[in-house]
Order: sequence, then C-alpha cells, then structure tokens
Amino acid sequence: MPDLKGVPVDEAVRRLEQLGFGRIERVATGVSFTAAGDVVATWPPAGSEVVASTPIAVHYALSSRNVVEVPDVVGMPQWRAQLALRAAQLQVGPVTFVDDPDRPQGVVEVQPTGYTLPGTPVLLTINGRPADSPFLPDVAGPGGQDDVLGGVPSRGGEGAQAGSALGAGPSVAGGDGSRSIPFTFDPTFMGVRRLLEEPYRLELVVNDERGTRTVFDRQMQPGEVATTSVLVHGPDALLQTYIDGVFFQAWRP
Repeated sequence: MPDLKGVPVDEAVRRLEQLGFGRIERVATGVSFTAAGDVVATWPPAGSEVVASTPIAVHYALSSRNVVEVPDVVGMPQWRAQLALRAAQLQVGPVTFVDDPDRPQGVVEVQPTGYTLPGTPVLLTINGRPADSPFLPDVAGPGGQDDVLGGVPSRGGEGAQAGSALGAGPSVAGGDGSRSIPFTFDPTFMGVRRLLEEPYRLELVVNDERGTRTVFDRQMQPGEVATTSVLVHGPDALLQTYIDGVFFQAWRP
C-alpha cells in the first residue's frame, strides 16, 4: 500500500487503480478547513502488503463548507432542541424517552455530535415522559405541518417523530419480573390533522429481553383513541409506534 496521505482523493483512487486494486471505497472522515478532499488515511494502512483483491478504504476530509455543526442541545426541552436542529439544517431522527430521576429533565444524549452533513437525522434521548415533551412535527409536506408522515423513512429507517399524547401510565410489576404498562394513543393532541380526518393503521411494537413483537396492530378510525396494557420484560424495554408502517415514536417505559 502506498502512502497517500495528503493526496487529493480522486488522485489517490486513480493511483490505486493503476496498482491493480479494483475494490476501492471513498470514506468521508472528519472535517478540514484547509485541506478538504485530501486523503487523511487508508485501510489497510500505508506500507501494508496486500493482494490486489483486498477492499481498500480511502479516508478523506470533508470541506467545512459542506458540513454543519450539530448544536449543543443537551439540557434543552424537546421542542427547543428540535428548533435548534432545524435551524442548523438537520433533521430530528428517532426520539427515545427514558425516566431517570438521577438525570436532569430534557435532552440527555445526542448522536451524532460535532460536524455532519446537512439533512442528517440526529438521534435524541430525552429524560421525561412523552407527555412532558411537546410535539413539534419535523417533517412537513407541501401543506405545512398538517401534512406530516409523508416522506418519513419507513420501518427500520432513520426518521422518527414523537407525539405528546402518546402516554404510558405507572407500571404494575408482576411476580415473574414483568411489568404491565398502560398505553394510550390519542390523536386529538398529536398536531397531525390527517389522524383526525382519515383512517390509519396503528402498531405498537415491544423490544425487550424476550425479543421483538407486535402487541397492538389495528386499523383505527379518524380521531379514535387506542387504549391497552402492554406486558414488558426486563429493565431496558423499548416501545415503538408505527402509523401506516411509518416509524412514529420510541420510548422506554
């Protein structure tokens, strides 16, 4: 492997191709204010003896003009953090709720941090119940914030929204270590007009120490309130809701 540090990434790829390497991947790593587009490292590293079929990763620096800085939103309430992320040209990714009395209320964790590309979804972990975190839709269609859910990544994707009227009451412990969590989904206070005007499919998925399973899956009428109880196992259970197959919210009861 040649030493390509400081070489423009396109030139580095050309040299590697001339050496017979056919599996070369460009990887943006870090930000540079003076040497954007230059190679900062390779894998395998320079000096390594490798066969031509080895996959090569060429790490290069992004220009500071092509990235944005993730604002420091730790300690902010959800609504203020969302506004700050949008102002920085970023999206709000999955929102996870925890209930930790030893930590302050509001945003406690953010991923990623530092610099990233515009439009990148930012994952927020919020200490407090969903009902204590007012909802601000992050994805708006042509009709404004009433036209949400269209364009949000489907299940397993990066985007997510959180609803203030999706609540879980006090849990009831069982003898086998399980907990029964009351669950209510009331679209009246979601700020999503579509849920009040059109039928929709609501799913509730539990991920706990016994695996992942759907515990509620029903076609709902416009404005209909869903109420049920959810049995979870273990201290790190994660509840997720989906609207018409689109990830809507995640939180830890």
